[in-house]
Amino acid sequence: AARSGGCFRIRDDSMPNPQFFKWREIRHDPHLRYNVKYGKIKNIDRAIEKLLRSYGGDVSLLLDVCRQSIVFEEIREMARCVAVIGDDSDVAVARIKNRYDLDQE
Repeated sequence: AARSGGCFRIRDDSMPNPQFFKWREIRHDPHLRYNVKYGKIKNIDRAIEKLLRSYGGDVSLLLDVCRQSIVFEEIREMARCVAVIGDDSDVAVARIKNRYDLDQE
C-alpha cells in the first residue's frame, strides 16, 4: 500500500462518512494505525460450510480466509499495488477478481 498510494478505512464513529487515509500517513501516526479497520478472519462455521459444500473437504481450495480492502484514488495506483503484490516472493496470488470487467464473475 505504501508503494502504490493505497488507502485504508479508519474507524471514527464521530464522522458520518467513512474516512480513508493513505498508508504513508497511517504508518507514522499511532492514532491512525490503531484505528485502521482491518479485515476480519472468516467465521469458522462459514469456512467449514464452504469446505463441505463447495470444495469436497479440500482445505487448499479455501481462499479469502482473511481479506483486507485497500482503496485507491486512481486505477494506476491499483495496478501498481497488484504488481507489487505479485512480485512479493512471500505471497502466492491464487486469484484476482476484476469487478470492472463485466464478463468476469
